[in-house]
Amino acid sequence: MMGKTHSSVAIAAYCSCRLPNTLEEIPTWITEISIVYFTALLPDIDEPRSKIGSMLLPIIPSWLRPLAFIVLSIILLTLGITKLNYLFIGLGLFILYLATVKHRESITHSIVGLFSICAFLYLLNPNYLLPALIGYGSHILVLDFITEKVALFSPFSNRRFGITLLRTNSFFEKLLFYRGSQICIFWLLVLKYVLPKL
Repeated sequence: MMGKTHSSVAIAAYCSCRLPNTLEEIPTWITEISIVYFTALLPDIDEPRSKIGSMLLPIIPSWLRPLAFIVLSIILLTLGITKLNYLFIGLGLFILYLATVKHRESITHSIVGLFSICAFLYLLNPNYLLPALIGYGSHILVLDFITEKVALFSPFSNRRFGITLLRTNSFFEKLLFYRGSQICIFWLLVLKYVLPKL
């Protein structure tokens, strides 16, 4: 599915779980919604033409981004080896891996990726676990599962799982998922903040 659909559906799902009750809760809620938005796009980091790809490399045209990923990985590997910095070496190898593996067959679309991101955000703050689960999980376990199929057990297996119910950027995606999630968010806000005051 398109990046805007992933983020919109994830935000609608999170709003159905949690909306702020007081003004003091709004900053925390905005932080959590930002995590939902970012993690809903994060699995597509291996796709240079994706929304997150354009955020990371905004001035580079989409057709040149795979080459940019390879160049960046070589730079990081060179720096890591010359300075004996294992973080740069690991990051360089990971970016090289992302540049060479097929989209939806990398660990970004697997349970390993989901667990890694959730664990990292949980260690930062336990309250970030639910937003990460909803954002990242809705991307790989729901939306890509019903459109493109995903390699849930990558890097151990490249076998893809899913049910192809609709195609990416189709009329049904735009109507049911993108517009539907926006209507859902609006309705949740009305139910929470408008109807109780009538």
